[in-house]
Amino acid sequence: MTLQRLRLYISRPPQKSIDGNSLINLRILILTFYLMSISTKVYAEEQKGDIHKEYTLDGKLKAEWSYQNGKLNGISKIYFGNQSISHEWRYHDGKLEGISKRYYKSGKLQAERNYINDKFNGVSTEYYENGNVWTVKNYKNGKKDGYCKEYYEDGNFYMEENYQDGRYVDFYKEYYENGKLKREGKYKDYKIVSENNYDEHGNLISSETYPE
Repeated sequence: MTLQRLRLYISRPPQKSIDGNSLINLRILILTFYLMSISTKVYAEEQKGDIHKEYTLDGKLKAEWSYQNGKLNGISKIYFGNQSISHEWRYHDGKLEGISKRYYKSGKLQAERNYINDKFNGVSTEYYENGNVWTVKNYKNGKKDGYCKEYYEDGNFYMEENYQDGRYVDFYKEYYENGKLKREGKYKDYKIVSENNYDEHGNLISSETYPE
């Protein structure tokens, strides 16, 4: 198992977007579980040309990697035990490039993200298993940049926020499931300067201002 291929497992984004030390700890946890998994489940590997395949103990396809000149190129996939696709990544010259997808075990799409030169770029979308949109986030060079929004499973707005170079700017808003505004904040120079909180009927509960 090369470091390059191990990197595939620890670099996938989690279902919920997190940052900093929490993301590092999660990646370590994912790597630990993966190493445990391959030590007990993968019993055979097959190389046909530039396609490398791994199989589980019961002979089911676990993963297939596409190479060219010793580097990942084209589409590589991970499979669930029922042989439906779990993850699908596109590579060019060893780096993530283009649309990558993650699926639920049912086969329904869970997330799709665009990569340019191994970094998030453009729109990243996650879905609930019922098909409704969960999150829509914009990225630039691996960082959130632009308008981002999140929804409840029934399709109602949960949150909307704006980013620049990975930092909050302008505003954020959070909503109750009934559609009423729950919380809103304003930013200036990447710092929060005011915040209002409301009850489920839309009545103002509290209002705070912060030094700029």
